[in-house]
Amino acid sequence: MTESEERARAFVATQEWIFARTMADIPHFYCLNKNSLDPDEFDWFVRYMDAHSVPGEFYGKTYHYYYLDGWKYWIMDENLDACDLINRGLQHLKILWGKEAQNC
Repeated sequence: MTESEERARAFVATQEWIFARTMADIPHFYCLNKNSLDPDEFDWFVRYMDAHSVPGEFYGKTYHYYYLDGWKYWIMDENLDACDLINRGLQHLKILWGKEAQNC
């Protein structure tokens, strides 16, 4: 385990993960930069995810997923500087997301 992986684990452990009620049929959570204890760590994690992610399709759009400890993390913003929200979902729930979740 690298120092960066430990830093990533520490970051996700300190976030307030909110259930995405508006998409309850695609169960996942999100955290917001404005609620983060350390906005600089939020920005670091966004960039770390981007550098260590793998592409996957969801409803015909390619997203980049970062996998850590049974969770997958992704962002919706193409501009990393504008990112204010990080999503996460349990990796094994891909089955529930159906055929729309290709390689994610």
